[in-house]
Amino acid sequence: NLFITQCNLTPDLTNKVFLITGGTYGIGQATIRYLAKLNAKIIFTGRSKDQGKILSAEITIDNPDAYIHYIPCDHSSIKSVKEVCEKIKEKYSVIDCIINNVGCFENSIITDEGYQYMLAVNY
Repeated sequence: NLFITQCNLTPDLTNKVFLITGGTYGIGQATIRYLAKLNAKIIFTGRSKDQGKILSAEITIDNPDAYIHYIPCDHSSIKSVKEVCEKIKEKYSVIDCIINNVGCFENSIITDEGYQYMLAVNY
């Protein structure tokens, strides 16, 4: 980021579609904010519906021309991930970049589908 700023090589990502998983907090959220400033079309997923709506609204306020599409997803659920994949395939013919940001360190929970939570989310 510092290198790009110093060299004035900030790209214009107009019409480039980015999919970011785990975008409602932390690094994912910072990535979304940065990509929005570069005019990227952004699709992002995350568990927190409230935080997804808040982030979408904040980005739209900061950049009224931003394209942002939040899709709620429980990444620990294979069923939820498959449903999100179908929604994305129905609406978008091309994804230019996928940023797999979702992750967790919780290893003591077993999902409803019988998988260890951390393995299900991270892989």
